Amino acid sequence: MGLEQKQAAFLLGHKSTTQLSRYERGGRIPSLRTALKLESAYATPLRVLFSELFNELHGEVQKRREALYKVLKRLEEKDKSRK
Repeated sequence: MGLEQKQAAFLLGHKSTTQLSRYERGGRIPSLRTALKLESAYATPLRVLFSELFNELHGEVQKRREALYKVLKRLEEKDKSRK
């Protein structure tokens, strides 16, 4: 059974549903503390609750991981050529 907004707001310690509505619409990103409360209240992992944001951030990290790999590989090749 899913939570109504009023129930979820209560679990988060909010007096109204306004903030919760903003989170749901993507108009505001909750603090880490509030996000973890949302995860607990809905018994759903953050990466699922905020899947669009997670996918965006995951893509950024993947690109940086690939760039880091290339840099490390070049450094390794330079180091081998010096020996």
